[in-house]
Amino acid sequence: MICALVHNLFDLYADDRLVAFQARWVAAHLAVCPGCAARLAAWRKLRLELRELSAPPAPASLKAALRAALLAGEQAAEVEGEADFTLAPARPPALSFAFSAVAFALFVSGSVFGPGVTSQALPDAAAALGAAQSPSHEGEIK
Repeated sequence: MICALVHNLFDLYADDRLVAFQARWVAAHLAVCPGCAARLAAWRKLRLELRELSAPPAPASLKAALRAALLAGEQAAEVEGEADFTLAPARPPALSFAFSAVAFALFVSGSVFGPGVTSQALPDAAAALGAAQSPSHEGEIK
């Protein structure tokens, strides 16, 4: 279980991007676990070899093919005309009116009916004030 956690931290440990206590924890585990230490060494070697690989050269025809595709795209845009970059799609006026009416009805219903049903857990403010102001008759003699 611990070895699996250490394996997940190899990348960050190799780049010195771990928090200090995490780096100490990984180093302590690597000191007592030869399997993880060997795996980290192999991982570092593989990573170094991958960095030393050169990128394959692009085919000579790639530049010409990209240029032709870009020119074809520009010509197609000129034939179709300018693109319409409106932020909101056009809606029929009746549909816009319907949406506005629904939004207005929701707004009005919230303000007419109030914020909602009051909580049952909290007593009414007037009842709480009345109970606090009522005189206590416990100590009176009848």
